[in-house]
Amino acid sequence: MHLNTVLNKLGLVSLLQNKKIDIVTRKFEDIRSNTIYFAFEEITKKNFEQIRNKGAYLIIGESSFLNNHYIKVDSIKKIYQKYLLWKNKYKLMGKCFIGVTGTSGKSTISTLLYRFLSKKRKTIYFGTDGIYTDNQVFTTLNTTPSMEELFMHLNNQHYVIMEISSISFFEYRLYDIKFDYLLLTNVFEDHLDYHKTKEEYIASKMLILSTNYNAKTFISRDVTDKRFLRLNHNTTYYGFDENKIKFFNIIEHENKLQFDVETYSDYYHISTSILGKYNVMNIAGVFSILRALNYKMDDIIDFITKTDPIKGRYNLLYYKNKPLIIDYCHTTSSYFAMFNDVKNNYASKLLVIFGAGGNRQESKRVEYSNLVSKYASYAIITNDNPRDEDEMKIALMLKDNLTIPNEIILNRHDAIEKALSMINDFDGLLILGKGPENYINIKGKLFHHSDIDTIKEYIR
Repeated sequence: MHLNTVLNKLGLVSLLQNKKIDIVTRKFEDIRSNTIYFAFEEITKKNFEQIRNKGAYLIIGESSFLNNHYIKVDSIKKIYQKYLLWKNKYKLMGKCFIGVTGTSGKSTISTLLYRFLSKKRKTIYFGTDGIYTDNQVFTTLNTTPSMEELFMHLNNQHYVIMEISSISFFEYRLYDIKFDYLLLTNVFEDHLDYHKTKEEYIASKMLILSTNYNAKTFISRDVTDKRFLRLNHNTTYYGFDENKIKFFNIIEHENKLQFDVETYSDYYHISTSILGKYNVMNIAGVFSILRALNYKMDDIIDFITKTDPIKGRYNLLYYKNKPLIIDYCHTTSSYFAMFNDVKNNYASKLLVIFGAGGNRQESKRVEYSNLVSKYASYAIITNDNPRDEDEMKIALMLKDNLTIPNEIILNRHDAIEKALSMINDFDGLLILGKGPENYINIKGKLFHHSDIDTIKEYIR
């Protein structure tokens, strides 16, 4: 391909000769002769010369730099995603894109959709816990993939399920990707370290829906902001008491979530291993998507009845006849839902292990501690991906807002073992924050750790 072919597709203009281009890349190490280089780093006179000497014919970036071999753009992320979409658009043809967004519930709904749909047609799922396809799991750093990751893994799948984070939308990771089905679980305050205000966070969710105007969209009854209904001409509510499918008589009994489902013509009783009464709303979302895809009610009911618990989401173990519950909780709304369910169904005198992520919304730490103080009898504060922040600083911030007996054990493995040694004094143990993850991020290094494995090693 030639220079002007690429630039025309990107809406850019250059005075350079229209030479044949051999490589288009954002990686410095890949630069060769006749390369277009997308510079995500700042461009200075020194590194401009280095990039040119390596063979780059044209450099595109955000820095203010004057040279015929350089084009300044407002957003390098956006222009690079535009290029990737142009080069790989053929990979989107014939696929059914299903997007799930919201503050909480995305992973549960998306995982259940993947489990069901992958038995019907070839399916890929991009989410918090990784990229799933063909019985393989690929690790990923973000809930929503970069466009490079997306096109790397897309091939002959029919269904493409994706958790859509608010941050990914502003990072242009989904630039001009159009969804056939969208589902909004709920909208609570989150990611204020990135969005700064709740209104900006809400606006991000609204943009996801409004830029997919033709998608068949399902909105949970938990979303009370009526503005969301005006963003899409094909929007339906889902929830406990809708006209098409009703969910009622919800109880948890003998380590099962049980409820009744009624449609226009049929009545079903469901007993599932997906615990937590709040998960009925997530299951209702799954029903909505699968029914819209014209799958039979009997098949959906059979699937929900037989499916296994989702790893790291309300996983229930027992030790000395006491319930041990592991959950990925990392939002205030999920903390509240988890405590409310556990206190009502499993344990009144509760021991809790929790922490808070570093380089993230600090106001959550006060909210976490307030909820732990309200619902628990004793707390152990531990690490939960402190990242670049000081571990003890985070722990002390949590401790300062606790009003119940507590202690700090930064080593998460040791914290769990200490809690298990104390279990006789409590009705149950709740371990929050890590869920299915098998690492802890400290100063940019990933240290192996699994809450579930730590418990199993201790109690076996």
